[in-house]
Amino acid sequence: MGNSDDGKLDHIAEGLRPLAVPIDLPVLDPANPRVGHDLQGIAASLRLYGQRTPIVINTLGNRVLKGNGTLKAARSIGWETIAALQVSVGVSDGISYSLADNRLADKSLFDFPALDKLLSTLDDPLDIPGIDAEWLDEVLSGLAPDPPADPGPQVDKAAELQEKWRVKSGDLWGLGAFTVCPKCGKVHNLD
Repeated sequence: MGNSDDGKLDHIAEGLRPLAVPIDLPVLDPANPRVGHDLQGIAASLRLYGQRTPIVINTLGNRVLKGNGTLKAARSIGWETIAALQVSVGVSDGISYSLADNRLADKSLFDFPALDKLLSTLDDPLDIPGIDAEWLDEVLSGLAPDPPADPGPQVDKAAELQEKWRVKSGDLWGLGAFTVCPKCGKVHNLD
């Protein structure tokens, strides 16, 4: 982080400093449906990395549209300023933007092999705010190959379908929801 003359902006990335506002200007959204922010984790990230993305507030009442958790965490660690992109939008647009921002983040997925490569470049991924041993175990278990499946009743079902309905390996049936795998001969649900 670069230094500012008064030190009140040192925690904000240099390019965001023109967006700095007093920490008391933004108003937390009382209707924010997003709950359970990891405030300790967000605060740890802010301490470690500073602020690298702005929160977003509506000039209509200075209500936070994006970054309620970031604002709470910044206040908890005593910041006097925060970078806030100020937009002037109607209430409906503000609600829509907030919901879209949160929901689209939820829908993003990790590419586990790519994540594994990134994690392997770090000395200790557990030093990163937001990453804990439980999550890391989940990620690493997602990389492990599936254990060999017990042929059990699925093979019997596949044989029955192949004989009774003349289904061949690779054929789709049941509105295209099932197939007999040409490699293993098992029935797989495609949903």
